[in-house]
Amino acid sequence: MKFRVWDIRKKRWLDNHLAEFVLECQNKGELSNLVYCDLEGFALGQDGDLYILDECGNYAYLDKKYYHIVLDFDQ
Repeated sequence: MKFRVWDIRKKRWLDNHLAEFVLECQNKGELSNLVYCDLEGFALGQDGDLYILDECGNYAYLDKKYYHIVLDFDQ
């Protein structure tokens, strides 16, 4: 299943601005365990929670107030 992530606050596709988003969050003291310059992408949990992954094996839960998930049924 393919999906895209919409940034509610900035009204943009979050997958196109992921490093910028993580860096903004880290400046606010959030998502501090991620390496913003080495991000892998997103993962959906079984319960519908969204996680951001980096290539070092770290992950962070993303609060639902930040995003909407848009399923891509054309793929």
